[in-house]
Amino acid sequence: MSRAEIRAILTGEKTMTQKLAQELFDMRYEKRKNMLTQRYEELYQKKFTDLPEKVQKMLVDFSYNMRGEYGILPAPGFPGFPQACQALQEQNWAKLAHEIAESAYADQVGPRRAGYWVYQLTKLSEKPLTAMTKDVKAEVRSFKKVQPEIESKIASILREKRNGEG
Repeated sequence: MSRAEIRAILTGEKTMTQKLAQELFDMRYEKRKNMLTQRYEELYQKKFTDLPEKVQKMLVDFSYNMRGEYGILPAPGFPGFPQACQALQEQNWAKLAHEIAESAYADQVGPRRAGYWVYQLTKLSEKPLTAMTKDVKAEVRSFKKVQPEIESKIASILREKRNGEG
């Protein structure tokens, strides 16, 4: 999408369609992912793509929803989330789940977002959920309460997309 097209949408000369919204999202997602890839590899001397796909997506999601463009990663003038970054480096998914569940971020975004990522991290961890910390268990329980609603909305969107394209 060109800058002229974006400007036309912002000024109201062109209508925002679902297709254009998806293009904008994809463009911004790729930009964030590329930026995070570079930052992660600079900091840790490891390939971003070696992280599990769910962790990569989580980091991009955090960069969208937190004020710092690097999410939990340190940046100039922002220390990041040191304990979470240590867990990320160690690929200790149980510890990372705990750090996310204990964060102000989790309180702000709630179980739909933070609970989802905590849940995904527990699935990556070799520790059983029963061995996780209380905050992780609580976050997973909260997510599981909203999970059917989320899955229903996703199914509805996919149905609409199939019907619209069919």
